[in-house]
Amino acid sequence: MNPSEIIEYKNHRPEATKLYQIVQQHWNTFVAEREQEGRTMPKYIKDEFLSFLGCGIHALGAVRLTCEDCGCEKLIAFSCKKRGLCPSCTARRMAEVAAHAVDNVIPHVPVRQFVLTFPYLLRLWVASNKTLLGKVAEIACEQIKKFLLQQTFPKQKPTKLQQTGMLCFVQRFGSSLNLNPHFHILAIDGAFEKKTTNRQKFYVAEAPSDENIVELLSGIMKKIYKYLIKKGYLSEVDGDIFQETTDGLFISDADEDVHLPAMTASVSSKIAFGINAGHSVMRLKDGMGRIWPSDCGGEIIGEKCAAVNGFTLHANTAIKAHQRDRLEKLISYMSRGALSDDRIEITQHGKIQIKLKTSWRDGTTHVEFSPNEFIEKLIAIIPPPWFNLTRYFGIISSHAKDRIAVVPPKATTEDSEPVDTNEQKKVGKKKSRSKKRMSWAALLKRFFKIDVLICGKCQGKLKIVDVMFPGGLLTTTLQALGLPTTAPVASPAKTYFSVFDD
Repeated sequence: MNPSEIIEYKNHRPEATKLYQIVQQHWNTFVAEREQEGRTMPKYIKDEFLSFLGCGIHALGAVRLTCEDCGCEKLIAFSCKKRGLCPSCTARRMAEVAAHAVDNVIPHVPVRQFVLTFPYLLRLWVASNKTLLGKVAEIACEQIKKFLLQQTFPKQKPTKLQQTGMLCFVQRFGSSLNLNPHFHILAIDGAFEKKTTNRQKFYVAEAPSDENIVELLSGIMKKIYKYLIKKGYLSEVDGDIFQETTDGLFISDADEDVHLPAMTASVSSKIAFGINAGHSVMRLKDGMGRIWPSDCGGEIIGEKCAAVNGFTLHANTAIKAHQRDRLEKLISYMSRGALSDDRIEITQHGKIQIKLKTSWRDGTTHVEFSPNEFIEKLIAIIPPPWFNLTRYFGIISSHAKDRIAVVPPKATTEDSEPVDTNEQKKVGKKKSRSKKRMSWAALLKRFFKIDVLICGKCQGKLKIVDVMFPGGLLTTTLQALGLPTTAPVASPAKTYFSVFDD
């Protein structure tokens, strides 16, 4: 990396962003409205929003750095480390996942991206039930594995010595901030075969045709339907698929009377709460049925892109073995967060507009919400606790015995820092290994060309000298540096009636 491209880190002031201001001004009102309706807000949802309001705020805690040459000081505020709402922390997760995958997981071989989307009827089920999501991901990756082995060894039956691997990212959102769970699957574009010498030899898969993708997608759909029928959620009568029951799919606790309704409405682009409950989201340009689609006829809707009864599969993005920079950018895209501040617009009437990444066929360029409807949409895309958004399959999964033979060799660098976990202590000395992870400072430098350890005055090296928590010393330091000494306070809730008067 060219040193002249590196820039000094500057505090991003989250309280000045549009997303922060909307949440700060309207979160308490949204909570009060739900309480008036007798609904209970889940704790993990409250934690997500309250942590976001404290992310990057110096008065709530910071790390103090000092220049070794000129003595200049800098404060870096604590982050919330959440994964559903905060653009800053989802950007860190994106950078960390991409760096780890490129450096430690994905072999130096060609890869292909498969993007799988689901019918409206299945999206809510997958988004709200982590067990079902895991099974559907397993089915999809197993079918893609069989397909890749067939493309790699077309003249022979696959054997246990032939293996491929996949990295599956679960994205929960669409560009209109709707709940749209779908999979971005990064697959090794070929397969390894274990020789008698125990060496893993790689063979490149033949590029798929459009017809191949239609056939693959049909197979994925049939396997998913077969599993849902086996579990009793669906039934098949004379070739038609019917919904039977949703018992066991959704958590029916008192804590689920906000998140689940928000997700249900978001899947179909409707509003769940308030005076517009049941209405469609406002589009700016100008019902879910009980019978599931069952005809397996598919169609080609683009180059290596197919649609079958509400399922779609795109597989036209392929990356060669030597294109590691391009691979890192692709993984960053696959693991990105839901929303950037640049796409948010606040109108003079206080409405929130979200700019679509690409215009829809009907000419829609933006969707519009009231502030409380906007918060409802944010709630819908927050993953429930223990909802795994990154999954590994095949030879690159952690339990694969041949994994070590194909993944890139681990390099120890000064940008890595040891991570000591309780789990490592429990397994004992024999199995314990010191894991390495890239520091946030190194990630900023690698992805965003920002060096948090450079002094803005003399370009000297900064070093960490203290971790500061709210109190007298932090307040004094903030005053000396000319930074706010108090954290922003969320606006009090409007009364229930004044909300409707607006």
